[in-house]
Amino acid sequence: MLVNNFAKAQTYTDQLQKLCLPEVRSFTIQDYQAQRQNWSISQNKNTRFIYVGNSKGLLEYDGQTWKNFILPHRQIIRSVATAGDRIYTGALQEFGYWQANSKGVLTYHSLNSLNKDPRFKQEEIWNIITLGESVYFHSFAYLFRYQHNQITTLPTPGNVFFAYQVDNRLFVQIMDKGIYEWVDEQFVYLPGSDRLAHERVRCVLRSGPNQLQIGTDRMLFTFDGKGFTVLNTPASRFLADNQLNKAIRVDERTYAYGSVQNGMIITDEWGRIRYHLNQKSGLQNNTVLALHADADKNVWVGTDNGIDAVLLSSPVRHFRDKDGVLGSVYDATLYQGKLYVGTNHGVFQVNETGEKTSLQLVPGSQGQVWDLEVIDGTLFCGHNEGTFVLEGSGFRQISKLTGGLVLHKLQKHPDILIQGTYTDLALYKQVNGRWQLSHSLAGDFSLTDQIIEQSTGTLLLRRKYRGITQIRLADDLRTIQHTTPLNGLQGANLIRVQEKPLVCTDQQSYFLEGTTLKAIPALGKQGVRNIFPINSQDYLVLRINGTLAYWRGNQSIRPLNIKHVQWVEGYENVVRLDEQTLLVCGDDGFSVVPVSYLRQGTTETQAHPLIRQISTENFDQTLYPGQPQPELQFRYWQNNLTIDFTSTQYEADVTYEYWLEGKMPGWTTLSKTHTLTTGPLDPGTYVLHLRSSVSSEETTLSFEIRPPWYWNRWSQFLYLVVLVVSIWLAYQFYRRRIRMHQSRIQRKMQLQLEEEQLRNAQVLAELRNEQLRKDVERKSEELANSAMNLLQKNELLETIKGELEKLRKEIGPETAATQYRSLVQLINRNLADEHSWDIFESNFNDVHDYFFKKLLESFPNLTPGDLKLAAYLRMNLSSKEIAQLLNITVRSVELKRYRLRTKLNLQTEQNLNEFLIKL
Repeated sequence: MLVNNFAKAQTYTDQLQKLCLPEVRSFTIQDYQAQRQNWSISQNKNTRFIYVGNSKGLLEYDGQTWKNFILPHRQIIRSVATAGDRIYTGALQEFGYWQANSKGVLTYHSLNSLNKDPRFKQEEIWNIITLGESVYFHSFAYLFRYQHNQITTLPTPGNVFFAYQVDNRLFVQIMDKGIYEWVDEQFVYLPGSDRLAHERVRCVLRSGPNQLQIGTDRMLFTFDGKGFTVLNTPASRFLADNQLNKAIRVDERTYAYGSVQNGMIITDEWGRIRYHLNQKSGLQNNTVLALHADADKNVWVGTDNGIDAVLLSSPVRHFRDKDGVLGSVYDATLYQGKLYVGTNHGVFQVNETGEKTSLQLVPGSQGQVWDLEVIDGTLFCGHNEGTFVLEGSGFRQISKLTGGLVLHKLQKHPDILIQGTYTDLALYKQVNGRWQLSHSLAGDFSLTDQIIEQSTGTLLLRRKYRGITQIRLADDLRTIQHTTPLNGLQGANLIRVQEKPLVCTDQQSYFLEGTTLKAIPALGKQGVRNIFPINSQDYLVLRINGTLAYWRGNQSIRPLNIKHVQWVEGYENVVRLDEQTLLVCGDDGFSVVPVSYLRQGTTETQAHPLIRQISTENFDQTLYPGQPQPELQFRYWQNNLTIDFTSTQYEADVTYEYWLEGKMPGWTTLSKTHTLTTGPLDPGTYVLHLRSSVSSEETTLSFEIRPPWYWNRWSQFLYLVVLVVSIWLAYQFYRRRIRMHQSRIQRKMQLQLEEEQLRNAQVLAELRNEQLRKDVERKSEELANSAMNLLQKNELLETIKGELEKLRKEIGPETAATQYRSLVQLINRNLADEHSWDIFESNFNDVHDYFFKKLLESFPNLTPGDLKLAAYLRMNLSSKEIAQLLNITVRSVELKRYRLRTKLNLQTEQNLNEFLIKL
């Protein structure tokens, strides 16, 4: 497929230039949500936004979103021009400017109040020109100037048909007079322009250092400062047939002309047509109402039905099969200086007839074409019906094996070709200088569509849907010595890269190294679907998402600003036509890419991405480039933000990556998503970092999520104070509880101690009581014994006394009277011994709890004798026993008892003994 002779290939380049067109990006009324007609277009140099005067109002396009702005009286905006941060517009009985407010939204400021000319009430502004500090508003009759916040009506030589700007010069066409230039506050006539007095001048452009180009409805002229010369160029002839309406100078060598009837043409400085774009080839309508070249030299076209952007800044050109004649393109090649394209409809050849270039079907090639190869000066065609070679103006069939998918010339056998088909591996050889089928190899090699020959002579085959297999042919090339399938590579593409086989799967790419074909990971996990060699060092990379990138073997993969190609799914192919040109096969045609563009990329500064809008609940802020970034602070419940971003690099399929500092750990991968939804964010400060695939410049946006009112700095300080106080109170409470607990424990222990002491005291008391009881019992026994002893003693003494009395009577009173009386006195003293009574009284009180004391306290009139009687009665002694103790008679005892009852005030029924015992 490669042609190394550049001289031979040079003839097809002009044909391709005429056949292929720039990418046209169309915006329908459904896209911008306004009226069909678009009257004027301008671009703000600062923001790079596109502004369009539409029948509904002013349209703004930021690269992603269209916005509509409507005049107070809903007039059609006929003219738009930008200067600084203002967008001037003109309409019926209205002109003024739009400017972004603090919310980033354009607001309208009318200048009508400054215009004192009553004639303006009937005028409509069709053109606006900005020169220095002045803005000129042109109606069909007058020219108004806005300068230093004043409006003045310029004294024109007559009614103004149109006004034009060329660099810093202002030209007007005066009806029935010619063309004038505004110089030093006056209009100066251009010599010879009277010939245009009755023409409608549609453009005044610079065409050289000292020349102007003037276009009327149907003619183009040049003006050299002295006179006018009619141009006779292809552009002039086109406009003579289709009526010029608008024209602009794109750059030093490029002009664009919009017609009323047949779209637009783009020409070089000599008037040669480079591209013709109309409704059939890409525009939405054939009537061009407005033209504007943006900062990147793309041409914006306002038509009678929509807006189109002709992306001249991209060097890629496209042929789109609008009529469906060509079909899907599978392969292409150069052969004898002509371009041949293989499609599912057959083989087409690019032909040029006069100024017309077209693709014509080669006779006999109808049907599905899979492969076009030029080998040893012969063009081979792998076809659904077999394999053909081009001879003369038609094809000759050399094999009927259906489906010629790939054809390879063996390095060790240069006179032999091997081909993969639907069913077999076929070998071809030359006989008498003509190629013919030799034989097929035995084995299952169906649907082999990729072949790589290694330096060892072995072949790597990719069988579609079945993986990769290594084979070695026998020396006679008729049999296969061995077959080795490589496992795990189903669906992989097989490419020769840096003289080594490389396979690409959806997950990873691998080099196959050594005789064992060990898989070595390559290119990282970058989603590579296929790689197309440009030369031994440069490669075009097809990613899984369908985008293209450039890779130089020792560098990283670099994205390309090539619009998405409509690939033939599963049969993607890029063909190197020559050293300067690549052809990308597509489902609806093909694209032509300069190799120099791949190597160098773009040398111009690319537009950095813009953050356009940030919104959340009850908040919507548009960010207008050039304005100071607002201080964005959100309430804690406004923490789920939606952020929209865009790029004004209009010719590129821009992808974005971002990093939300404060939430994300790092950058995201590049994607076409132009909206970020943050999800719930915690209170804090965040910075959004944004980059695009077309610019390394970073855009940032800072914002803050404020904490709730109960969690701001003051509340946090208050909470800290409350916390400290609470901790202190808790500490004090804890200490108090400890003290209370200790106190309770002490009290409990004290109570336990007291109870123990009480129990001990009770035990001691019981012991003492027991001892006392025992003592009382003992003393009672002693007292009783004492009383009994006393009683017995008295009885004894009475007995002795009685015996003495008997003895005295026996011996006579005179015989021992003296000794008798002495013995009687001694006995009487012992019978009434007070000392014995005192001892008895003391023991009695010990036993009976001071009985006498209590008795005397109650009855102080008792005599000692009464007390003795009471004591004996308490001891429950009988009257007889008491009489013996008292040495009196029983009757005397009873008498004493009676007297004692009287003193004790006892009733008759009361028992004296019981009373005294209970006392």
